Amino acid sequence: MVNQGPRYIFSPEIPLAGVKYSPVNAKDFAALNRNRLSSAFMLAELSGPAFLDRLQIRIIKKMSSDVDNWNNEERAFYLSPSTKEFLQEKNLEQHDKQKYRGMFKALFDSATLMVNLLFIDREMIFALLCEIYIEHHPQGANDDMLKAWFLFDQTFNDEAETDTSLYLVGI
Repeated sequence: MVNQGPRYIFSPEIPLAGVKYSPVNAKDFAALNRNRLSSAFMLAELSGPAFLDRLQIRIIKKMSSDVDNWNNEERAFYLSPSTKEFLQEKNLEQHDKQKYRGMFKALFDSATLMVNLLFIDREMIFALLCEIYIEHHPQGANDDMLKAWFLFDQTFNDEAETDTSLYLVGI
């Protein structure tokens, strides 16, 4: 059953854009991202299973490759029981977000962790691009962005196959 909200379509099925709450236009992508970045609680609540899966992968990569370069804040985060428990979670669609509250708070409270783990995520970068698009083309805030999101998402899928990182410069 699908309930229409003021901005998003809530559905237990796979989200239309592969993003929780199925944003369709630039305004919705940007608003979802702003809301997600408003607090650790909202970051946990508004992040869907695909985003959380990518977060798990990034944490695992950081834990296996950058151990010697961690600062104290990163060391505490990566070695915390909450983070280790999050990495063991297999069912990200049904997981108890309250259980990982400490991990999300530590992540949210650290600029280093936010940059290294969140701001390189495809959803975050695309939403920032939507913000810029709206800033330069306010009349386009309601433009359908699903094709653009699909192409952007596929760019990241190609990046995963080549092990080359994409970065957004200038925001």
